[in-house]
Amino acid sequence: MKRIVLLLCLALTILLSSCDKGVSGPRFGDDTYSISALLLSGKPIDAENPVYISKSSTIDDFDFAQIFVPDAAVKIMEMNGETIVTTLNLVPMLDFSEDIPKVKYIDNSGYIVKADTRYRLEAEIPGYEKLVWAETLVPGEVGLVTDFLNQNIEGEGYSLNPAQMDSIPFDRMDVRYPLALSTGAYTGKINLFVEIYCLEEFSTDLEWTIPIFGITNADSSLAWIYNSSGDSMRRITLVAQYLAKYFASANGNYAVLNSFRQAVAFFGRYRFTVYSVDDNFYRYRYTAEGYLNGGVHNALGFFGSASGGKLYAKVIKGDAPD
Repeated sequence: MKRIVLLLCLALTILLSSCDKGVSGPRFGDDTYSISALLLSGKPIDAENPVYISKSSTIDDFDFAQIFVPDAAVKIMEMNGETIVTTLNLVPMLDFSEDIPKVKYIDNSGYIVKADTRYRLEAEIPGYEKLVWAETLVPGEVGLVTDFLNQNIEGEGYSLNPAQMDSIPFDRMDVRYPLALSTGAYTGKINLFVEIYCLEEFSTDLEWTIPIFGITNADSSLAWIYNSSGDSMRRITLVAQYLAKYFASANGNYAVLNSFRQAVAFFGRYRFTVYSVDDNFYRYRYTAEGYLNGGVHNALGFFGSASGGKLYAKVIKGDAPD
């Protein structure tokens, strides 16, 4: 029953995010552009973390090949007040690694994004008179925590390396192994983004962590939902404001999420993305019609930034004792 409630809540959330009191959102013509970019502290602006520029299309004229803008002039500037410290001139690349080829704007200089730093994006699009621009302030540096309660149980807990994955018993995973970010000297509000993603390929061997009416394994009819690109039983995301505070038991300041077990639908290998995100990305993900609130001027979408990283664990059967 808990599983059914979770899935119903997920469906309701998706429905509510697509409408506001029954009133549809604004409509956009074919000269409307969108920016999608999330700068990650400590990472380059590369094919894993690119800038996307896309153009709106009508349903009748929809064509994936025409969505992405391949010939924009895109630059990202590191700012110190009104002074430009560094200018990165991004170049387009066509990425065929996914089912749908995508045009990604990347930096080839090897520049690494810095925490606590303001960046400005400017994009000039041929045939579009307006300058598209946005600014983001990268959150302060945070640290991933693999064993917040310092239990030091060999072979158990989170790993930083997906090739060397430890295990966590499902029944008490959020109690014994909460998701936590170390925030250094900082205490106060933090915009927390969490993605819980099952790394297992879909099969009917996948076993529910909480059986539905006695059904223990995934049905083949669920494959398309499992493999969808949005939130589903495979991928659950959370964006919320948390309080980073001092924990005497850990002798430091942390933002801690300790109630997330219901988002783990199947036993198997998982990736847990835990970020502190800027206000642009928070508003984009959290507010209604967030594509209007992502900090982008003269276009839709978001130009955001984050600090954090990814943890890995294999969720197994078993109750971890107190």
